Amino acid sequence: MERFHGRTTLLISRGRNIMCTNAQSIAGHHVLIIERLGEMSEQGEQVEHLVRATIRNCLTAMQTMGVDAGEAVEMICRMLESELALLPQDRQRLRNVLASAQVHAEYLLLTEQRAMH
Repeated sequence: MERFHGRTTLLISRGRNIMCTNAQSIAGHHVLIIERLGEMSEQGEQVEHLVRATIRNCLTAMQTMGVDAGEAVEMICRMLESELALLPQDRQRLRNVLASAQVHAEYLLLTEQRAMH
């Protein structure tokens, strides 16, 4: 298990090597950045481009480590879903930022898959 932002996140693939742990760490740190951006959006800041750049950087870092694009997107989307599940409904702007980050990760995967075919 690893700890992020005071919460415990189970490793998705317990039987995998250290690379998975490092990938989890990268994803976790980027999710924290996205959460901070969501908090900034609650203060009226425009953060959409920063969220997209953060997702892109996260996926690039994970792929550089050798993680498959599909696995990388699955990992970060699970973390984002976990954070969304913990948020109260009244934090709608933060919820929207987390949801848009998830959609953007899935979009990047789709565009990468299309480019390969």
